[in-house]
Amino acid sequence: MAEIKVFVAEGGPYALVETPEEAATLLKHLGVKGPTSLPVYGRSALSEDEAILKFWSGINKNAKLLLSHLMKYKDGVKGERLSEEINLPLEKFGGVLGGASKIAKKYGFSFGKIVESEMRTEGTQRYRWLCAGPLLVRYKEKIALSGLLKLGPSKITTVGA
Repeated sequence: MAEIKVFVAEGGPYALVETPEEAATLLKHLGVKGPTSLPVYGRSALSEDEAILKFWSGINKNAKLLLSHLMKYKDGVKGERLSEEINLPLEKFGGVLGGASKIAKKYGFSFGKIVESEMRTEGTQRYRWLCAGPLLVRYKEKIALSGLLKLGPSKITTVGA
């Protein structure tokens, strides 16, 4: 469980507690007057499956496209191959995944549980490797059944002479 910092004075010393209830009790013992409303980050009143569906409906179309195609690769895929398949430049992956990561955080998910991404090396060649994380794999069917995901064949568009 995430620890909560309870500051004795603004910018001063603090104590670490485990629950909002412990934080409220500590503030009461420290003599803080008035209601103690504590923001709780990284948790949601939603169940995990409700939160993953909210996450999916909150991400943009490029993130949905990237993640839905990523789910097709059980053992992961090179970023260049995925980029060609979805017709989205590899340079945009960072922004797309960064935006999705912020939404995941809003619902209390570590983005590493949704997407695994790492730089790999083969000889002298470096590449981005991506794989669907355990949460994405676990809720693939639920996302599909909700109507938020179409798992049909990909449509590859090529441009050129």
